[in-house]
Amino acid sequence: MNEIIEIKEMSFAYEEKWVLKEVNLAVKEGEFLAFIGPNGSGKSTLFKLILGFLKPQKGHIRIWGKPAEKLSARGRVGYISQNVRDFNHSFPATVGEIVGSNLYQEMGFFKLMTPALTKRVNRALKLVEMLDFKDKPIGKLSGGQQQRVFIARTLVTEPDLILLDEPLVGVDQEAQNDFYRVINQLHRELGITIIMISHDLHVISSQVNRIVCFRGGKIFPHCSSEFDYNDYIRQARKEDKLLIPSHQHEE
Repeated sequence: MNEIIEIKEMSFAYEEKWVLKEVNLAVKEGEFLAFIGPNGSGKSTLFKLILGFLKPQKGHIRIWGKPAEKLSARGRVGYISQNVRDFNHSFPATVGEIVGSNLYQEMGFFKLMTPALTKRVNRALKLVEMLDFKDKPIGKLSGGQQQRVFIARTLVTEPDLILLDEPLVGVDQEAQNDFYRVINQLHRELGITIIMISHDLHVISSQVNRIVCFRGGKIFPHCSSEFDYNDYIRQARKEDKLLIPSHQHEE
């Protein structure tokens, strides 16, 4: 499999505080990874570095062989941030309009949806089983349905890599089960590479190929089949870094 992400001897600090130190990680095409660790351990920061929003002080991050901050094909990377849950539910837009808004750069001078772009919106909604809700206001949907719409909004650019920053906070158990079913289908059938930040260790360990633990500025990758949840908790407690409940967000 081809390597999508190469992180080598990478360190990053906010002002004088080092958040990540000498991090090494390679992500191959078609993998499904989970990032886990206490709040403030650098998970969301590493997402921002991969996306090129931040630049490391030491080492490098390459996406498809190019420095992350210089990546031109942004459409190849889909990102669902924590902030997506805070959108205005009374915003007067339909499901189709929300998904189509991610194609703004491709709409041409008059910013109109072409038949080809409309086809992509329909395809993305069909993938997450939301095509029948295309003309429904986004604010009228359940939390789980809204989650699917934002996944479709990411899929409409036809990305090869998707980053999900704690996508299941605030949704009920049924919606969580539904999410994993949809995301695993996308992973298997489309071969999309997925990296997901999660605090739900028991569930996520059964869904992904690898688990990357963040602790003390370092990362520790494990095959999911070899991941020892109890040992992870013991190590976290040993360092006085208990896992933070999932309703609290990482800065």
